[in-house]
Amino acid sequence: WHCGNDPQGRKETLQSEGVRIITLYLGASDPKVREAAVCALNVASLETQGKRDIFEHSQEGLAALLQSGETETPYLHETCVQLVRCASELPVFRFAFARRILAATKLLEKI
Repeated sequence: WHCGNDPQGRKETLQSEGVRIITLYLGASDPKVREAAVCALNVASLETQGKRDIFEHSQEGLAALLQSGETETPYLHETCVQLVRCASELPVFRFAFARRILAATKLLEKI
């Protein structure tokens, strides 16, 4: 996630399908790996293409992390919130993510 300090590093990450690969680690068993993945995606979300890639690949994993309750560190949770806010600058992401969260909430109400 250190590529965030260098715009060229962010662009190279996006050109090499970095968001798709990093997203795989959102479900890792090691909490430090999940945290690193969220940080890397947060950096990618600074670029418009990163927001598009996050829309395409990362919604499910991000929603799962945000809905995981207290199993994640406060740092991971806050970084994930920041990431979703940044990606939400892309209207299509904002609406799709809101629908995903609302669908999960309605499911919980039924249970």
